[in-house]
Parts: sequence; structure tokens; C-alpha cells
Amino acid sequence: MSLQRLPAEILEIICQGLCVHCRRKGWASSSSQDATHGELTRQRSNLSKLSRTCKVFRAIGQPILFHTFCEVQKNCKWDKSKMIPFARTIVERPDLATCVTDFCILHHGTSGLMLTIAEKAMFNEATKNDLLLRGIMGLPRAMVDGQKSSYVFSNQNDPEQGRVLALMIILRLPNLQRLVYMPPRPPNTTRAYRRADYAWDVPESNALASLKKITIGRYNTMNAAHVDGIFANAPSLESLTIQEGLLRLELIPFENLSELNISSSRFNLTQLHEVVNRCHHLESFKLTPRAEWKDVRPNVFLRHIEPLAGRLKHLQIDFGMKRGHIPATGLISTFKLFTSLETLKLECDAVYFGGTSATAASATFFTTLLPPSMKKFYLIKTHQGLKDAIASFAPQAKMHCPALELVYFGHHKHRTGLTLEEIVSFEKPFESVGVRLQVVGRPKPVPWKLSKEPLPEDS
Repeated sequence: MSLQRLPAEILEIICQGLCVHCRRKGWASSSSQDATHGELTRQRSNLSKLSRTCKVFRAIGQPILFHTFCEVQKNCKWDKSKMIPFARTIVERPDLATCVTDFCILHHGTSGLMLTIAEKAMFNEATKNDLLLRGIMGLPRAMVDGQKSSYVFSNQNDPEQGRVLALMIILRLPNLQRLVYMPPRPPNTTRAYRRADYAWDVPESNALASLKKITIGRYNTMNAAHVDGIFANAPSLESLTIQEGLLRLELIPFENLSELNISSSRFNLTQLHEVVNRCHHLESFKLTPRAEWKDVRPNVFLRHIEPLAGRLKHLQIDFGMKRGHIPATGLISTFKLFTSLETLKLECDAVYFGGTSATAASATFFTTLLPPSMKKFYLIKTHQGLKDAIASFAPQAKMHCPALELVYFGHHKHRTGLTLEEIVSFEKPFESVGVRLQVVGRPKPVPWKLSKEPLPEDS
């Protein structure tokens, strides 16, 4: 519910129960009887802004939200201006830090943060005796004065402070369960630092023992030590999403993962083989391999993940609409090994149709491709063969997959090659066997024709 709809008395109670910082800001300086209409309107407007900020910053603890966002700096991006007061709250009120279960911090560009003298002293004192944080810093040695092993906060616009401050926050959230972290991009002056300039000694502890799910971006050389520190302190990690950058496989706890999503141009088949052998409980795997996989055939990829065949329930492969002839026999024999697969999403034109030289037989063979355990099947197809694929799959869907519930064809950015009438006609055979058909994409336009009949006269 929006905070602006709450009565003024309830708003006052909320404000009074926050913390000393919020009280000093004058949130509860006047009672409901003495406050003027303008003051109440202003207070409601401020709290309404906070409620909207809550949605932007995800579902972190309400007590911290109210305190953190009451001192939003003007003319600053939300991710920079709110990090400093949030970090200050974590340091001053560790009891509030226990309320945080979800945390999302997104840096857009470099993150230079201006600190006041008091904030600089507070953060330096907080990190001075924190051996865990000092060991994880991994700063370029050339950037640290006097070859020091710890980071010293300053009141200058230092691009490194955002990265250090974010890590300090994360390691002070003992009940954190889900983390979305996009580290800042390094400035141009530091992008030339070599990998050898970094300290890679990462101490292990149980500081993030409750962390179950991580979504990480920009896992590159500049940010690797900080991200490695998070991985080394999350022994119970169950879900991992890496959106960009390299993978330092030796520090990622794959052993307990049940869900793994990788979207990286630097992920190769050698790394895939190592990941598969270390994932003992993986049930969901999504791979978007990007440019380096342009010459890798889907059946080659499937052979590399055969060790997961017995326990994998959800599989998504994106080969970027790659065209070309791919033998059908290898795909069919390989997919039959995935006896527990319930959801399959394939994005590759050539997987079923043999490229541009498709035949009637190749358009129907994927009915024997799916294992009997299949419940949801997604086929991202864009060319004209989609019509034959839908028509041939309906009669045999339940025969080969008794548990099938959903069949999804198409791509939301491309035309389906079907008119609306054709889509409706294809839905009926699927409904008759208890399967829901969803065709996604722009329908084929129907050309307009001028009617020869005269227009009716106005009465």
C-alpha cells in the first residue's frame, strides 16, 4: 500500500520509531494537532517518495529504507547518493542490518563517491580492524599509498570508494539471502592495470552463510577480487547468474548450486566441462554463449553436459539464431538421455529444420526429440518453417510427452509468418489434447483491400 494513503497519525508513529538521524531531520517535530496543512502535505510527499524508492531498490528491510532515503542528495544518481547513508546505517545500527534479506546495488558507469569528514572517519574506523574486509579488497597495489594492504577512505571523488563501500555493506548483512550486484566500471586511468597488480588472497569465512542467490555483472579483472570475496564467504549458494565478464572457476562454489545462468562471451567449452563436473546438484542451466560459440554446434554442446542429463530439470540454450545444417540423429539420441527434463527452451533456427534446406521429414522430427518428462517446450523460431512445425507437432504432442502442458513458438521481436486466423486455427488441435499453445511475435499483416460496395449514405 502507498505510504501517502496512510493517516497522518500513523505516519508520525512510523517516523518516531526510526532512528536518531530521522528524528534530527525533523520528521516528527510537530504533532498532528499542531501541524499545518502544508507541513503534513510536505511530510506525506516525502514519505511517498520513499515508498517509490523502495520499489526501485528492491525489497530490503523497511526500517533501513526509511532511514537511508530520508537524506537523498540532490542532483545525484540514486545508486550513488543512497549508498553512503545506507552504509552509515549498517555501521551504526547492526541490529537493522539483520533485517535485510534482499539487496540490489547497481552501478552505472564509474562510481566516485564524495564523503564528508565524519563519514570518512566512520568508514575508516569500521574497516581498520576488519581483517576479512581488508583481505578481500584486492586493490591495485599501485593505487594504494605505501603498499598498504587496506583501503583508506578519503573525501575525494575516488572511483574505488564505491566498490569498497559496496563490499563493506554486503559483508555486514548477516541474513542476506538474495544479492544483485553490478560493480562499477573502472575509470579510463585504471583500465591498463595488469592482472598481476592485484592481491588475490581471499580469506574464507561464514560471513554470508545465509546467501542463497547471487546475480553478478562485470566480473572482470578490476572487480574480480571483490566478487571472489563474496563467493568465498557464501558456502550455501544455490543460484548463480553471471551476466558479463570472465569466470574464476576455482573460487565459485559450484558444488551446492541448483541453478546456474551464464551469459558471457568469455565462457568456453573447456570451462563448461569443468563446471559440469563440479555441479553435483544442478537442476536448472541456462547458457547464452555470445560470439565465441558461433562455430559450436548444439549437439557438441549437449555432449559436454551429458553428466547432468540424469538430474537436469530445466535447460535453456541460446545459439543466437544460428543457421546451418545440423544432423538430426545426434540431437535426438542426446536429448533422450535427459530423462528428468521438464522445461526446454531452444533458440536456434537450425536445430530442427536443418538450416535453409529444410525438408518435410526434418520439420517433424522434434516430436521424437523430447523426453517423456517434458512439461514446457519453448522453440524460438522466426522463419517460414514455423507453420509446418506447429501443424506437425500438435497430433503427436501427448503421444511422446504425456506430461506436456505448454508449447511456446516464436520470438517477440520478429514476425511469426502467420495471420491471426491461422494462429487461432492451430490452437484448437493443442486444446483437444490438453496442451496450451502460445505463439509469440508480430502476426503476418493482412493487406487492405478497397471495397467495391458504395458507402452507406448518412441518414
